[in-house]
Amino acid sequence: MAVPKERHALWMLRLHLLGNKFLGPGDIYHGSIWHTWETRIQDGHKAEEHYIETRYEKRKSDLKQVDNPYFDPDQEAGEDYADTCQVTDAMYAALVVALWAEMEHFMKFMVKSCQDAVGIRKLAIEKMAKYCDEVLNKKKPTSKVEHLAKQLNKVHASLYKFDDLKSAVKETTSVNVEKCAAYPTVDAIRILNNSFKHSKGHYLPEDDKPFTAISKSLMSKWNIVNEHARIEYSKLNIQELATACNSFCADLLGKVKVKLNASVKRH
Repeated sequence: MAVPKERHALWMLRLHLLGNKFLGPGDIYHGSIWHTWETRIQDGHKAEEHYIETRYEKRKSDLKQVDNPYFDPDQEAGEDYADTCQVTDAMYAALVVALWAEMEHFMKFMVKSCQDAVGIRKLAIEKMAKYCDEVLNKKKPTSKVEHLAKQLNKVHASLYKFDDLKSAVKETTSVNVEKCAAYPTVDAIRILNNSFKHSKGHYLPEDDKPFTAISKSLMSKWNIVNEHARIEYSKLNIQELATACNSFCADLLGKVKVKLNASVKRH
């Protein structure tokens, strides 16, 4: 017996979720790629601190530089440490960017699977073929074909903006992505990603664009923005972010499952 397309889509989504890199709290997180990545960053930072300290001690004991008025071991050590912290922060930012890339990949996979499940792609192609045939036989105006072409392009076009992905999920399944578990944290990861890539790591929300602002409760909890509006990515709890992504994806998948199963029963 053939597997209903809705159930096939659910199976594909489950397979994708199991294969993604968002994992839960505790021991599960400590076996994840995110924990491995974070551990390497921390180990590298500690090694650099040790190297700076070693250089500092050597500089202080350099008798040849004692009478040099421009020689200041403390200042040089401070500059070295500032450079190290900047590199470490950039590494944490890259980790956040990678988290968001995984989230986008999951959302795009979700949208495509849902569109296939409810037959949107197939229906758009069939309508286009039908109206093209009728236009050729002068039964329909060309304006109708142009309208259908726009709809077909909308279905097949790559979706890049998070709002477009959320709208596509709602359109195909009636599921409101913003109501899913841990959504505020997931949306914050999006903003952190954009801030690093487009604002040189500065947090610059705009009053007339609420989608550029992280929730006040998270901003108060994380305390990651310094007096220069620069985000200190190394202060972020990566385990919290990865776990939030996992909770969000699992909840979204569960809600979509209910909608698609209902569709199976109707048919």
